[in-house]
Amino acid sequence: MNPPAPTVRPATLADLDAITDLHTAARAAYYRPGGCADADLDAAAVGQLHQIHVWPDQWGQGIGGRLHTAYVEFLREASLGTGVLEAWERNERARAFYARRG
Repeated sequence: MNPPAPTVRPATLADLDAITDLHTAARAAYYRPGGCADADLDAAAVGQLHQIHVWPDQWGQGIGGRLHTAYVEFLREASLGTGVLEAWERNERARAFYARRG
């Protein structure tokens, strides 16, 4: 027996847990646990920051900065000399945030 064909419809609040699970699984598959998504980088020397999320109404309160500091501490504790991340070119807010932190 074949599974039913997927349907496309607008998401509702009732879909939130399923969407979260899907997002988590897709990101985990894309970023391959324990290494860098970029095959050109040495996962033994480079730590990749995947995402920082802060509720928009809490932007500018230092939460993102504390999360970034935790990432830098992770790099140091893991003896990783380089940290990398990817930010969309049009995400000027994120790019400025990371540029301020080097």
